[in-house]
Amino acid sequence: MGSKGFRLEGLRRLHQQRLQYERLLLQQLHGYQQRTQEELEQLQQHLQALCKQRPEGGTIAAQELQQVWFRRQVLELQMQHHHEQQQQLREMEAAQRSRVQQALQEERILELLKQRYVQLQQTEERRHEQRMLDELAQRRRER
Repeated sequence: MGSKGFRLEGLRRLHQQRLQYERLLLQQLHGYQQRTQEELEQLQQHLQALCKQRPEGGTIAAQELQQVWFRRQVLELQMQHHHEQQQQLREMEAAQRSRVQQALQEERILELLKQRYVQLQQTEERRHEQRMLDELAQRRRER
């Protein structure tokens, strides 16, 4: 029974390490998602400011118009790219949450196995003690 206990404890430690690793990855993904969302919001605000921009004299030179238009296209492409990144991050986060949930479930199972192992070990010890007491009583009767 001793070797099984050692293996169970080793498995339990490995699962705890895996759980900590999965949680760390999840936190990193969440942080990256927040930074991406903030950058996306800044880009949207900047695009809105460019769209509202009015020239001082009432007319826009063709070159200025072209610069604003190209900048707007660049920002829209960047925003589209960020939306795609966010979708990928959401998918990665969902997969990561699933792995964390699985690791937690495995941890609970290992904890139950450990408890069962301890119970079996205690039962075996009680049986051994009872056999020793029975043998001792048998020897006393034989005397």
